[in-house]
Amino acid sequence: MTARESLLRRSAALLLGASLLLAGCASSNSADPLPTGTDLWAGEPIVDAQSAKRVISSVLIELIELAPEDQMLPAESQAPKPGTTPQYLVSCSERNHYYYPAATAVFFKDEASARAYESVVREYLGSQDGWEARQVTNSTGGIETVFVSANRIVLTVEYDTYRGRQEVVIWVDGPCFPMPEDFNSNVEQI
Repeated sequence: MTARESLLRRSAALLLGASLLLAGCASSNSADPLPTGTDLWAGEPIVDAQSAKRVISSVLIELIELAPEDQMLPAESQAPKPGTTPQYLVSCSERNHYYYPAATAVFFKDEASARAYESVVREYLGSQDGWEARQVTNSTGGIETVFVSANRIVLTVEYDTYRGRQEVVIWVDGPCFPMPEDFNSNVEQI
């Protein structure tokens, strides 16, 4: 996959997550809407930018910890720890409401290790109460699995190659929350 294709795929995944959030997380196999509430790991509701950053960072950190260190590239070759790099919030359809997008990549020594880790993350999320796997059509017309939590976190995980490295990328978009009228999402980062 070229760098341009990788960028387009990542943009499509972000748009997919945003559209699921804006559409109320789309329809599921069940007739009941997903409940809102506290995060499954952090135990706190996502009500503002700081709680979104804490909760989503904790989800990413927990998933990274599932990776076997002996199969990963050295720590200095890994992405920054989730929550340490400031992010721009993304606007929701409701006025003055935004969501916190985050992503991380875990780099491995070989393709087999990366693909095994991707499977572990998918199985782990599929076994957790409050997470639901959904099949959605992405922007290129392909079918993709996303995971949606009870508090409307949308997570996508996939194997990829980037600059010759074997990686598993995890994208996460959180639910919408209000921000002050004077918040400028083009300038301010969280």
